[in-house]
Amino acid sequence: HNSMEGVEWGHTWYETYPLVYAGEGTENIKITGKGIIDMSPGPGCDQTLHMCPLGLYRVSNFEISDITIQNYSTYAMMPYTCNNGLIQNVTVKDYRCANGDGISMMNCQDMRITGCDLTTGDDSLYIFTSYRDPRGGSWWSSDDPQPSKNIEIDHNRCYVEYLEAKGFGMILWGADCPDLSRVEV
Repeated sequence: HNSMEGVEWGHTWYETYPLVYAGEGTENIKITGKGIIDMSPGPGCDQTLHMCPLGLYRVSNFEISDITIQNYSTYAMMPYTCNNGLIQNVTVKDYRCANGDGISMMNCQDMRITGCDLTTGDDSLYIFTSYRDPRGGSWWSSDDPQPSKNIEIDHNRCYVEYLEAKGFGMILWGADCPDLSRVEV
């Protein structure tokens, strides 16, 4: 079966929790070491549950460093509406399906991304803002956004294998937000 209640299988990462997840109110965490998050996909994209390997929502004061994410089939890492984070020396490789993005940061503040090695099939590293994202989302929400600001990105290798994708980008969604200062970068 290739859908979940009207959600195409290729977009289920908005409806399923990430494999490694820290939710609203989580503070002062570290995910570090030489470990590997291996998503072990099915034989084809239509037979793979497209789950985000690592997702954070409204988390403050965190570090993610020295890990590898591989064989993933969606966005590899999704820190959404987070504050005071460090993502350092993370390797993302071996995407398996379309939407093989690397690090997608939505509405984040006071972040540093440094020394990462990202080989992706879609956008490698990007900042975006969102308000009422039409794609929905069961574990995150863009109804109460904060501007993306104070983000330092340095010494990363971003290799994109799809011509129309970006190594680094900014995506600004939310023109219908009543207060546009909340969806600025």
